[in-house]
Amino acid sequence: MSNADILMGAHLRKVRGDPQLSIADRQILIIDDFSDMRIAARRMLRDLGEENTDFASNGKDAIDKIQRTSYDIILCDYNLGDGKDGHQVLEEAHYMGFIKPSCLFIMITAETSRHRVLGAIECQPDDYIAKPFTKELLQHRLVKALKKKDALMDIYEAMFAKRLNKAIEIAEHKLTSKSRYTLDIAKLLGSFYLRSKQYEKAVEFFQKILAQKYMPWAKFGLGQVYYHLEKYTDAVVLFDELTDECKYYMEAYDWSAKCNLALNNKIEAQKRLAAAARISPKTISRQCELGELAKENGELDIAGSAYRAAIQYGTHSCFKSSKEYLGMNDVLLERGDTLKVLSNLKEARDQLKENPADLLQVVTATADVHAGKDGKVEANKFLGQAEKIYQENLGSIPDKAAMKLAATALKLDNVKLGTTIVSSLAENNHDDDVLLSKLRDIVNETGHADELSEIINKSTEALRALNKEGIRLAESGKLKESLELLEQASEKAPNSKAFNLNAALACIMLMKQNGVDDQLLFKAKRHLDRVQKAGKVNKRHAELTKMLEALKK
Repeated sequence: MSNADILMGAHLRKVRGDPQLSIADRQILIIDDFSDMRIAARRMLRDLGEENTDFASNGKDAIDKIQRTSYDIILCDYNLGDGKDGHQVLEEAHYMGFIKPSCLFIMITAETSRHRVLGAIECQPDDYIAKPFTKELLQHRLVKALKKKDALMDIYEAMFAKRLNKAIEIAEHKLTSKSRYTLDIAKLLGSFYLRSKQYEKAVEFFQKILAQKYMPWAKFGLGQVYYHLEKYTDAVVLFDELTDECKYYMEAYDWSAKCNLALNNKIEAQKRLAAAARISPKTISRQCELGELAKENGELDIAGSAYRAAIQYGTHSCFKSSKEYLGMNDVLLERGDTLKVLSNLKEARDQLKENPADLLQVVTATADVHAGKDGKVEANKFLGQAEKIYQENLGSIPDKAAMKLAATALKLDNVKLGTTIVSSLAENNHDDDVLLSKLRDIVNETGHADELSEIINKSTEALRALNKEGIRLAESGKLKESLELLEQASEKAPNSKAFNLNAALACIMLMKQNGVDDQLLFKAKRHLDRVQKAGKVNKRHAELTKMLEALKK
């Protein structure tokens, strides 16, 4: 079933004032590890007239089904036995874009522990139902959630299509008419002003709401605006007031920490993150940020605890990465505990074997540890593994990971591998002076400046000249010649942000001049995809993507 069919179906099933909204004909997924609970939930839904029900008995099965089928409603238990829990199913479904605007995600659980409840709430399900529950309660919650979803569907559709200006237009119009969802619309509109960087308008909007009635979300929004306007002290006051008034307002702790960091108050930032992590420990990014900050502040015990929590809660999460393992590595090395370092890295290799970019960083770190112990044979063994991962995943390895591998290779006197990576990084980042400076530092620190400095300079100069010529041809109206040159250059440096974005622009300009062409559409998308795959997305990439989408339509 296509996205268009799902959204059309959502419109055809509008409430029309019926307080006992029928949920017949909707696709529903029940996720629970107990078969009795799945059967009981299906029986309730059948009594409500619903026959189209699928089952999943664990988190992995749930993600597979959600990826394949666009469900209207998902009822998910929190505890799913071994593997992913309901929290992790929801966060992965959101992160991967598997849940469309028309879908309701309702968390169902007997779980009452505070940190698990807060962790689930931070992922923002549409509703949360505690076990045991009755058919009448389930129907009531579904009707309520579906009515709200339907009333705001046009806003959600614009959001999903990344048409922010359209979403703002719809929300502003809806606020002029009476609606029981005025508060929800206002919250969305405030977030849109922030995302579109209309900060002065956002200040006026949030202040107007707060003048009428105290709304914590409006205070939070105003604090965010102050942060973006660099009024960090004013923002901290608002965020700290929010956490004093409601200690479970988790985002306020995070933003208070951001403001304190901007003010260079690292100790205060650490305190805010630590307080949030104690209340709701399952957010991996927060634990990693706390670990990094505590490490900088010399608080190794706090850093170790934060990284340990990130590793524990990340075992079945889509957000697990090398960051928490490498952070723990630094703490253990600082303590001189080499045996635990190697054990930590082994666990990381086992956990991250499906993610080449993360695995590369861990294997490289393992080679470094062995090199530091004078274990050159073991170090070279892991360096060989790292080289294989690098070669098999060219184009998707982050520059930072490639630079670390180059440094390790040069330290171990594998000049051939080091030279290959340094040359590739220089070519693909010929327009990035900051990265090139770091690359020069690496070759100097490893004692290979004589061989490699000239390679960096020649690669950079040659490719900058090609890019400059491509731009000159385009500006003189020779778009076809410009595109040919930029495409040749991008084959030599496939991860170059400059070549790929300029080539995509040349494709778009040619189509604006001569009409839409399937081959040019394909080429433009390929160049934009390369930038995204290389992790070099920026504002210009977003603008060109919008231009390309407009041409397709």
